[in-house]
Amino acid sequence: MLDDADSVHAEVAREIVQRHDWITLYANGIRYLEKAPLLYWSMAASFTLFGPHDWAARLPLAIATLALFLVVYSTGRRLFASDTAGFYAALILLTSFGIFIYTRILIPDVIVCLWLSLAMLFFWISLEQPQPSRATAFGFAAACALGVLTKGLIGVVFPLGIVFIFLVLNRNLEHLKRWHPVSSLFIFLIIALPWHIAAGIANPSQGQVHGFFWFYFINEHLLRYLNRRVPRDYDTVPLLLFWLLLGAFLVPWIAFVFRALVPVSPRPAPHCRTPHCRRPLFAGSHGLHHCHLPGDTCSYPSAWNGSFHAAHAESR
Repeated sequence: MLDDADSVHAEVAREIVQRHDWITLYANGIRYLEKAPLLYWSMAASFTLFGPHDWAARLPLAIATLALFLVVYSTGRRLFASDTAGFYAALILLTSFGIFIYTRILIPDVIVCLWLSLAMLFFWISLEQPQPSRATAFGFAAACALGVLTKGLIGVVFPLGIVFIFLVLNRNLEHLKRWHPVSSLFIFLIIALPWHIAAGIANPSQGQVHGFFWFYFINEHLLRYLNRRVPRDYDTVPLLLFWLLLGAFLVPWIAFVFRALVPVSPRPAPHCRTPHCRRPLFAGSHGLHHCHLPGDTCSYPSAWNGSFHAAHAESR
């Protein structure tokens, strides 16, 4: 374990196994109420199977990264009706600097990108269907719920925001009504809600001592967004620097950015109501992340990268 993120996150997983407590997270014996549990659960499961080794701590992240490549391949293949586009999208993601950096640190950002990318893939498939299927709706809901269990509310806010903006721009909001919203909400809640309720019950506020709900929702979500989180152990990044970092994460393929921006239309979703549905507008929104360094680094926008390079591959 090379730095504080690696060692602290691995220690949290080790204490899950030691304490047999999968509800309340601990780091060095102190309650660790700020973070969502899925990364730690996956490492704890790996420790249970293989023992507390450094490679066992990194194994779940490696598996999630491989799954991300498959999702990006599938997305590029569907968007452009081209195996070549999907292959190059996944290959370029695999060889980009950003994915290298974010898989060398035990943080959940790449796993978040997996759930975001999977949610967008289910959404695009639903656009191709005359009547959006329950499978795509439930898949989208499950991906959002897993995103929440990986990194909090951004796991559902980002994909829903992307879908809503896309449908507004395409004047197709009625798609939401046909996409089984009630049953999808049930799927989302049945996955995302139990741990939050259990953690709140196990860690209530006691007098002046804040409990789980304050630490997790108020401090880590609201106050962090407002740049008032306690303790102030992170720095913010200006928006311009954020976009420059996205360019750095795409090295060496950023050299092809201007070529990739030529007009290229993906395969249209046949049941979209307007011609604008030819544009995968939702993909670029993955980069719109309120960014903190070094405590919470910028999420690598994998789906944006995938469709960006799929367009480049298709335009060659």
